[in-house]
Amino acid sequence: MQERYVGVHVSDVHWGAADPEKLDQELREHLYSFVQENHEEIDYLTVLGDYFDKQLGLNDKSAKYALAFLNELVYFCMTHEIKVRLLRGTATHDFNQLQAFSIFETLSEDEDGSPDFRIISKSESEFLFPNFKVLYVPEEYPKNFEDYYGELLAPASNYNAVFGHGTLEFQAFANQKQESERPINTAPVFSMKRFASICNGPIVFGHIHTRVNWKKKAFYCSSFTRTAHGESGIKGFCYSDTGLLDGDFSVEYVDNTSAPEYKTFDFDKLLDRYETIEEIGKIATKLAKKYYKIRIRFAESYPNEKASSIAVLRSALTEIRNIDFDIRKRTSEEIEQLEMVNEDGEMVNEDGEIIEKDDTFDFLIDGHAQPIETVSTFIELTKNREISPEEIVELLSTEESK
Repeated sequence: MQERYVGVHVSDVHWGAADPEKLDQELREHLYSFVQENHEEIDYLTVLGDYFDKQLGLNDKSAKYALAFLNELVYFCMTHEIKVRLLRGTATHDFNQLQAFSIFETLSEDEDGSPDFRIISKSESEFLFPNFKVLYVPEEYPKNFEDYYGELLAPASNYNAVFGHGTLEFQAFANQKQESERPINTAPVFSMKRFASICNGPIVFGHIHTRVNWKKKAFYCSSFTRTAHGESGIKGFCYSDTGLLDGDFSVEYVDNTSAPEYKTFDFDKLLDRYETIEEIGKIATKLAKKYYKIRIRFAESYPNEKASSIAVLRSALTEIRNIDFDIRKRTSEEIEQLEMVNEDGEMVNEDGEIIEKDDTFDFLIDGHAQPIETVSTFIELTKNREISPEEIVELLSTEESK
């Protein structure tokens, strides 16, 4: 009987939100090739929700590619003794479309009490292998949390891994910042302390489109690719290598280096740097060739002279399909955060010097983590000392009681 199990985890593919031919190419180049090249070491594969972005008709090109790709991947896995678990994601993304793959459940063999392929629509536990117990948490919307999850989260559960789609408390507000997301307000938020107390191995979730982790114990895969503005982080998937002893596991990320780039530029900053509308039009055309999609943001209102210039610019760029225009009121802080570019489309400062961005401390201002989590991470980075959020709370409580 094995003492270690390797799993590949991918989430938030979002078929229907992007060019299906390009997405298919990315999946085959990175995910499928990884599984093929490493199939002798891989024991199972999980698709952790939001495989689809929206409800698709059978005549939709995205539907055809989505069905064809997963059919081929699952068939390869089943013929190479790699178990597959397909979890339902957000209801407004996956709907009930995962049932399109139910044919594999009827073809699945069940030699050790665990089928080769399963669709997971409700939270449950399973011995994925005889000595490897897993908790699955697809996104659901129960009226009473304890009535629904209490038994699965009981203290003596002793899971080797937890896989799911949804919101873990250290990322409770992150989905509100994802421009491509359509969150459901009644979705539960799961306690990290509770999960950690019942799981000896990794906790891997889908739903949040960035690579984040909690104390190197719980991990979000990130979305596989970029489908919208505001998602500049690295994309791809991850894999886990899990032993049977408490804490004996590792999780590693694999980059999707083919993910398209989306960039947002501010009209006022462009106008400060380039004196005429014609110059802005030329640089916008260059940027459109360099990036998959660009967005030019305008303020809510302008004086008549500038408004007419904007109309000319929009008219001139209308036929370039990968340029979007966004008109909304912005704060001065937002304008400061938008990029300036040179003639080659490189990010520059006010003096025209190329900017090499260091995003080490972006977590301090992105608002994704809870305040205590932010303090814990900051101490680890600046003082090279690990101190958990729970320890910080305990220290603060001790000081207040003095």
